[in-house]
Amino acid sequence: MLKSKKIISIALISLFIFSMLFTSVTIIPAVKATVPITQIGLCIDGSGSISSSNWNIIKSGIANAVSTLPYDSIELTIVQFGGTTARVELYPTIITAGNVGSVVATINAMSKIGGTTPMAAGLSLTWNTMRNSPNFATATKQIINIVTDGIPNVPSPTSTARSLVTSTRNTAVSQGLDELDAEAIGTSPNINWLRDYVVYPQPGHIATLGNPSSFVAGWVLPISSFSDFPEAISKKFEIISPPAEVSLTIEKSASPPNGSSVNPGQTITYTITYENTGNTKATGVVITETYDPLVNFVSATPSPSPENNVWNIGDLNPDGSHTITIVVQVSPDAEDGKIINNTASIDSNETGRLDSKVTHTVTKPPCTCEDVLKAVLDIEHKLDEGGFFWTFVNNWFNDIEGKLWSWENSVKNDTMAIWTLKNNVHKWASLTEALDDIKNEIEGIKTDISGLLTTNYFNTVIGDFTENDYEWKNIVDALTDIKSEIEEINGGATVSITKLDVRIPEQGDVGQSEWGKIWDLKPGPHSTNDLFFFLIVTRADNGQPVTGLTTSDFSVTFHDGDDASVTKSLTVSSVTESGGVYRIVISSNGLVNDDGVLKITVTKTISSETFTGTILIAVEKFKE
Repeated sequence: MLKSKKIISIALISLFIFSMLFTSVTIIPAVKATVPITQIGLCIDGSGSISSSNWNIIKSGIANAVSTLPYDSIELTIVQFGGTTARVELYPTIITAGNVGSVVATINAMSKIGGTTPMAAGLSLTWNTMRNSPNFATATKQIINIVTDGIPNVPSPTSTARSLVTSTRNTAVSQGLDELDAEAIGTSPNINWLRDYVVYPQPGHIATLGNPSSFVAGWVLPISSFSDFPEAISKKFEIISPPAEVSLTIEKSASPPNGSSVNPGQTITYTITYENTGNTKATGVVITETYDPLVNFVSATPSPSPENNVWNIGDLNPDGSHTITIVVQVSPDAEDGKIINNTASIDSNETGRLDSKVTHTVTKPPCTCEDVLKAVLDIEHKLDEGGFFWTFVNNWFNDIEGKLWSWENSVKNDTMAIWTLKNNVHKWASLTEALDDIKNEIEGIKTDISGLLTTNYFNTVIGDFTENDYEWKNIVDALTDIKSEIEEINGGATVSITKLDVRIPEQGDVGQSEWGKIWDLKPGPHSTNDLFFFLIVTRADNGQPVTGLTTSDFSVTFHDGDDASVTKSLTVSSVTESGGVYRIVISSNGLVNDDGVLKITVTKTISSETFTGTILIAVEKFKE
């Protein structure tokens, strides 16, 4: 593949004919410290036709032009040819503020070789030296400037020397060279030959310093005398060298996308993409992230310094884009409808500040049955003073994916059997029953469970529950309001979240027992692996029975009453079903005098969709 924007420029100085030998020169590549935009190679004719005074004019003109080059974006190579050889005077060097003085000194110290004019050797060595630099790349452009006052004369005859220059050019073009230009000093150079057989691409053009538009790719620039050379080379560098420029960009994106809605407690991932699109490095680069008060910082890659919102980049070369990833969390207390604005900015010593902003709108999700049950269970915590059942349920919320019940995938919030460990055992078949039952207990607090709740608790403002703000003066008001809200969300109908119901028969009784009765082994001799059973009524989300369940669809785990983390798996011995009502027989597996909670999990796969229902049953004791 050929590169674009690669230039070789040849300045011609007077011609003398000498014999010439091609010699090999060791190429020492530059150390790749930064990425230049342009490689410039000066290929200087040091033949005997050039007087000492004119040689000094050439050197001082080049030195002055080099001192004006932009820093950190130009790589300079200098080759001299004359006599029977060509040699590297300056190996590929990126011009910086720190080394420009030494480069100028190297130029002024060059001694003239003298002798013949081996132009092809100089052109070949200059191209290969630049080509072997670690900074040579298709994305850069290469420019060679040969200073001579005549035409090539080695090897003899002149026609052969000319052909060798042309073939050297063709080789360079085949290796990726896109442009070759020429300068001609004095009257000796054959301008027409340079235009028609040396410059590239063809056809060539004659350029003049007073007409910038004449510098079309493949140009020859005539220079009348050596005294005009310093101005010409300075103007040439001005034309072929891009001015030093720092140009910074910054763009901020987000997941969820910019302009979308987020929920309280949700995380947002910001991605900051920044780049120096100029042609020289930027210094003192700093990126700052301004967080909205409604979000909290979680993490960032790479890590910021010194705070959680500043990245001190320092020098930034024009070497492509870079990214910073930030994770924040929306405040759980963020109010519905609030706008979250987060802004990233980039600044440097050479540029002004640039900003990029993304916004999100806080949308409080509608109340769910799980929200209500958490509120109800919090009330139960107060009634039970943090007793066993509340501790178990709380751990269940934290450890078992935050759910007491679920039909996964398309069926949600479908099953729950709530049990309390108070003076009486209760089973609420619906949310309405749970709310009413707790409300009744609260109203009878002084005679039923006197002392467990204080007057101060009743006067506490419980706070917000749905998208509207409520201030409840007491728990009774709160429960009544919650009940009304849930029924309103569900179209005014009484809410029931029980779709998998449990009924517990007496031992040995195959029939249906009372709702909410604790199963209890009766006294009497029995083995430690006695069987007991439950009747489980199943209902899917559409109200229809769930049929076809087998023993493998049921799992039973006993959680110890003293430590809910201590569990024991029980065996489901058999399952029989009639119209979605299942009789499951379970082995006690040696449980004696234990109290705790049974967790019965039912799993059903229908048309590649898996539904799961969980039932919790409080067991007072497995008695002898």
